Amino acid sequence: MSSTTPLTEYSSPSLSHCMASCSSACGCNCLGFNNHTEKCRVLKSCDSVDMTSTEAFWRYYIPTPQDVGLPGCRTIGPSDYWAVGLSDRRTTGLSDYRTVGLLGCRTIGPSEYWAVTIKRKDMPGDCKALYDRGHRTSGVYTIYPWERYSSVCRSARVFCDMGTNAGGWTAIQMRRTGSVNFTRNWNEYKVGFGNPEIDYWIGNDAIHQLTRDRPSLYVSLTLNDVSTKYELYNEFSVSDENDNFKLFLGGPVSGTLGDNMLSTDRPIAGMAFSTLDRDNDNKGGGYSCAVTMAGGWWFNACHRAFLNGPWAPGNWREPWSPGLMDGLAITETRMMIRAR
Repeated sequence: MSSTTPLTEYSSPSLSHCMASCSSACGCNCLGFNNHTEKCRVLKSCDSVDMTSTEAFWRYYIPTPQDVGLPGCRTIGPSDYWAVGLSDRRTTGLSDYRTVGLLGCRTIGPSEYWAVTIKRKDMPGDCKALYDRGHRTSGVYTIYPWERYSSVCRSARVFCDMGTNAGGWTAIQMRRTGSVNFTRNWNEYKVGFGNPEIDYWIGNDAIHQLTRDRPSLYVSLTLNDVSTKYELYNEFSVSDENDNFKLFLGGPVSGTLGDNMLSTDRPIAGMAFSTLDRDNDNKGGGYSCAVTMAGGWWFNACHRAFLNGPWAPGNWREPWSPGLMDGLAITETRMMIRAR
């Protein structure tokens, strides 16, 4: 059997325990269990055609997501189906499977497989999911924007605002102290940077995942006089990297900041993302808005709204023009999303 390098390997008392570990592991699409050494391997993938192993006592298993299902089997609540080799019944014992529920069998090639169910770990996709489950305190939480079986699945630490405008907001950008430099390259904006407790950018890959269903966008700026102004956009989404993280924005729009992102002479709707090393700003002539303004953004030759400029004492020009022409007036920024 060919497989990728294990995500992790550790002691496990039983196959069902190993299955449960994979079920709660982001990116686990295959597992291996050794009933002699009681070891479990969590892997990203296995060769589904050849599940044999050259290593003594190791057996490998591939989960099948619930929405695919197995012929002749039924769904029991929020469960995953597991295809388990018949040969392993003789080595691990059927009782181990019954702890998680034995449903039936099907044939895959020359081998007979049993369908076993096991509950998946609760993996909230965003702060709204956490809010709906009873979390009411604003702070840093772990969310899972990617599907659990995705090869790029990973968790994300984010700030959840559970108090503003009925709560459940996921902060994709936040700046409180200016301690994190936002003058970054393409890859840094792609994967994210900073500390979600103070200043951070969640990452364009994560923003794409979180905005596939076009949630609402809430932009807020807190000023030196401690007042906070905001603008709420009904729909917001960002495409993937193949499309240069192009932004979609839709109304209706309401708030106290004024709409400087959509209804302006330089709207950011439809614009690709630009960074120091990737110029997509529609300016032309070799001019780079990201270089000149020292930050990544959806520039449109260049901007009327720009929340990633250099923090004081740096020269952050026109963060929300014409209402706010200088970043020195700002003490906090937030860009937050919530499912509609």
